[in-house]
Amino acid sequence: QNGPHEVLLMMDLRFRDDLTAGDLVAVIDDVEQAVRDRFHDVTSIFIESDRLVAKERGGTRYAH
Repeated sequence: QNGPHEVLLMMDLRFRDDLTAGDLVAVIDDVEQAVRDRFHDVTSIFIESDRLVAKERGGTRYAH
């Protein structure tokens, strides 16, 4: 249970297919930091991506 100044943010994002695993990590880190810098009440961030989930089902979490 979250308090009045504890916001849970859930995002479903789509990433370009040409991004490497390292690129994805960097982009996700940048998005999380930008959100936290602007919205101080965001205490938890969950990011889902069709691309990541689809690749994970195939046995490899990130495809190059």
